[in-house]
Amino acid sequence: MIPFALCGCSVATPLSPDVDMTATGAIPPAAAPARPALPAALDEEDRRRAMGALGIALDPQGNGASVAWSNPVSKAHGTVTPVGFAYPENGLICRKFSARFDTAAGPESDSGAACRDKDAMWTLTEFRKG
Repeated sequence: MIPFALCGCSVATPLSPDVDMTATGAIPPAAAPARPALPAALDEEDRRRAMGALGIALDPQGNGASVAWSNPVSKAHGTVTPVGFAYPENGLICRKFSARFDTAAGPESDSGAACRDKDAMWTLTEFRKG
């Protein structure tokens, strides 16, 4: 019998004195990809109202009709219209949409997609002008 055949062994080899052990820095973390955003001409309240309309319009249980929003203070307004049916993506419910925004900067028609998490919060995943 050879009982030692099953034992592991290791050999430590010291580094030569010629090896530079000085730390040379760290690799910076990759920048997070830019998140899609609503038009810059919208103020914070306009964005809140537009995202509320988006949530109603894209609700997979909804009727698929356009939902209008407006802000009487800024005079900005617009509509969000679902395009197609809701679809699953990475465990979320997503839906494409088209949107129209009328702001002091002028009218803008855009399209995109948003996904809803388990807390029913919608997040833009795509947003394209025109």
